[in-house]
Amino acid sequence: MKNEFKSWMTEMEEKSANTASSYCSSINSISQHYFEQNKKPLDLYTCDDILFVNALKKDYGIGGKYEEFGNKGKGTVRNAIAAYARFLEYKKSGGVIEVKTNKKRRSTNNTTKRNSRYKKYAIGSSQNSLIRNILSRLGNESFTEDDWKETKKHFTNRCAYCGTEDKLDMDHAIPINREKLGEHRLGNIVPACSKCNSNKGDKDYKEYLGSNTERIKIIEEYMNSKNYVPLEDNDKLRKILDLAYEEVSSIAERYITIIDDLFMRE
Repeated sequence: MKNEFKSWMTEMEEKSANTASSYCSSINSISQHYFEQNKKPLDLYTCDDILFVNALKKDYGIGGKYEEFGNKGKGTVRNAIAAYARFLEYKKSGGVIEVKTNKKRRSTNNTTKRNSRYKKYAIGSSQNSLIRNILSRLGNESFTEDDWKETKKHFTNRCAYCGTEDKLDMDHAIPINREKLGEHRLGNIVPACSKCNSNKGDKDYKEYLGSNTERIKIIEEYMNSKNYVPLEDNDKLRKILDLAYEEVSSIAERYITIIDDLFMRE
């Protein structure tokens, strides 16, 4: 079931391969931690009891009795068990998951299960869009295209990461997502060539630049000049965003049920 879970996260929730792997490892950690706390062996990858998993989701979530453990990895453990609960709900509803292996096989041959739709719009897309929208609108700041042009001039119209003169795209030095907590503020926007923009992906500027301290210093000096203070390691904000992320899924399910019931009565 581990491979199914990993494939579901990358395909249905559009998580990166690194995040999916991290969540899979966290599920194993929860199994071990539960055993240590309760002296009851547990392998979540052999468990399809949705009620039990939802109970664990509460225990390892905000305000739960294992909240401290759930907060490990900046909330990765808490988010992993929440994702696993959604995964089990998806399987229960008849969703088909394609497990990516060298032999490309499906977890089931029954492609006519209830509400299983090829290439349907993943709820993860809406969840991630909400988080990006929130992080893009925090605080009170305005800037224009002219400000963006000035930013490019600050970097002498070169890529902030490699210094090449090329077509420059707008890039967030700290990505706008739940993990990195970047914002759409002028101090977090830097020019990037297409190659660096693509290669950087979900990494922040420090992860991407690695040992290139000179480039890191240039970017941080620019951030300071715009009074930009990153939100990284803000656990309170991350917990609030986690709640917003989960709420999108709950809202979708509620209105699907309302609309389905309406058409069934008609």
